[in-house]
Amino acid sequence: MRKLLALILLVFIAAPLIAITIGLLSVDSWILDREFYVKALSDERLYEVLLADNLPAEINRQALTEVDSLPAGALSAALREVVTPGYMRQQAVTNVNALFDYFEGRAPAPTLTLDLQPIKAQLAGEAGTRFAQTLAASLPACAAGEDPIAPGGSVMRCRPVETSIEEAAAQIEAGLPRLLETVSSRLEFGHAEFDSVDWLFGVTLRGQLNRALTGLVLASLLVWLVAGLIAGNTLRERMLWLGWGLLLPAVPGALTGLALMGAAASAAIQVNVARSAAASAAMQQAIIGVVTPAINITGSTLFGLGAALSFVGIIFIIIGSRMERAPYRDAPTVLIKAKRDEL
Repeated sequence: MRKLLALILLVFIAAPLIAITIGLLSVDSWILDREFYVKALSDERLYEVLLADNLPAEINRQALTEVDSLPAGALSAALREVVTPGYMRQQAVTNVNALFDYFEGRAPAPTLTLDLQPIKAQLAGEAGTRFAQTLAASLPACAAGEDPIAPGGSVMRCRPVETSIEEAAAQIEAGLPRLLETVSSRLEFGHAEFDSVDWLFGVTLRGQLNRALTGLVLASLLVWLVAGLIAGNTLRERMLWLGWGLLLPAVPGALTGLALMGAAASAAIQVNVARSAAASAAMQQAIIGVVTPAINITGSTLFGLGAALSFVGIIFIIIGSRMERAPYRDAPTVLIKAKRDEL
């Protein structure tokens, strides 16, 4: 009965707890690592995609008035004259640092933003000429009866057939000062606040995750030890039970980590991203560039933890196997003397 109880504890409680713990420790190696995200954001492909798709749409939605809204394709081409991947990366890193300062309890919840003031400053200078020329060359032709400049607007939204690119560029450049007066100085992407993070009282995501991991480690260790103590009557039996109980979750963990580090995992990531991401090929490659390092780090950490626990389990088994078995003891013989009167 004791061994059955120990088996249940090891298989259904201790092993899952240990597996969950090493899994979380593997993710913990990067999930709240500021440097991981800063490094991931160094991939300029992300900003090429954002510049082509997301940034023009957000500028039209937040920064420009409705009458000055521009065709996304033309605006994207013109923005490349003043917006560089380096600028976008610097803005992204600024937001990541603000977010992690909040996670670590150093600052209140930030509002994630993109500072447009440097772009406005460039458009007010020589870059405005290049912006106007590229925008003029990229504008679609006006439809019949369509005004090139919307009523109350500042710059062309389409180019009349009879207007040359040079003429359109001159008109756009002349209207830029008025346009810049109405453009907001930043784009906002939401207020990053979580109920589980209290900056004032120092309750942080990092602290909560550390406490959760500590609790899991202690719970796993306690159940594992109790199961081993219950299972065996001798130190040898207990060492063997503890060793096999540790190998049960550790070996699959190490094998899973090894698989995540392999080329097959990278190929699977590419296939899944291509199937699930409703985005351009460039965006898919950018996503793969961010996801793959995270999977590789998780795999290497999982393999290391699984291998270390497997080694400890094997040591327990070796030590237990080398111990002498307890000698078998015959049941004691009980002699009952009859009373003299009963004879």
